[in-house]
Amino acid sequence: MPGFRNTLRYLNGGRRNYGERPVRVYSRNFWEIKLVTEGACWPTFEMGQYRSLGERQTPCLYCFAPHLAHGWSDEPEGESVIEVMHFEIRKPELLEVFERNSPACLELSEEQKLNALAGVSQLVSHYKRPRAATRMATDAILYSLAAILIDCETRRASKPHRTFAAEKVRQAIDWYRANLADYPTIDSVAAGVGLSGTHLRRLFKQERIQSPLEVFESMRMEEARRLLKSEGSKVLNVALSLGYSEASSFSRAYKRFYGKSPGRKLAHA
Repeated sequence: MPGFRNTLRYLNGGRRNYGERPVRVYSRNFWEIKLVTEGACWPTFEMGQYRSLGERQTPCLYCFAPHLAHGWSDEPEGESVIEVMHFEIRKPELLEVFERNSPACLELSEEQKLNALAGVSQLVSHYKRPRAATRMATDAILYSLAAILIDCETRRASKPHRTFAAEKVRQAIDWYRANLADYPTIDSVAAGVGLSGTHLRRLFKQERIQSPLEVFESMRMEEARRLLKSEGSKVLNVALSLGYSEASSFSRAYKRFYGKSPGRKLAHA
């Protein structure tokens, strides 16, 4: 079905020195999948904090959903070898897997790295010169990457010491989603799942690339996009439903996150 076609939108790679030439924080329109085979670069976010993710291992795979603004950095003289791909993913079974794993930094086995690199090498010629088999090559690597994500999920779930952290992070996300209209603070969310604010932040650092503040803001803005697409939506009504006291403060937050005003979103919708 044409509506469910997956599309490769961008492909690049090679040696990068993000310490001397960092990538600024900006929003991509498509899924970004980055394979790091050497070195240990890391993503940066709008909060301006560098996320070292603890002891980063190479090779690893990063997964970012569309519109999740981020950049890239490294140690001052650090170098990394990367392959980066941007995909428009439309098949529901693939979207379900990728959405469960965004954002994520996943350690890869040597076999997984080689399989991913083999898929990338096949995509190179298709990206330069699209042809009839391009769609099949795109689907093949996306299903291969989805299999890696599922395998990493299974390995994470098999580690008992991470069960508590993963469950509390999931509970916090569900609690925040259910209380979006109240614009809850981090401490309120933490109390809602039986933790202190400090403990919740520590668990998010352990389980996710982003801080709870960044995760919750992404959730709020995703809900804003969904509501703005609804027929008859007004900016003020959307702002109030998300806990903003006035449309202007919501509009500033929306523009800061997406780079355009919610009024423009309505116009295009």
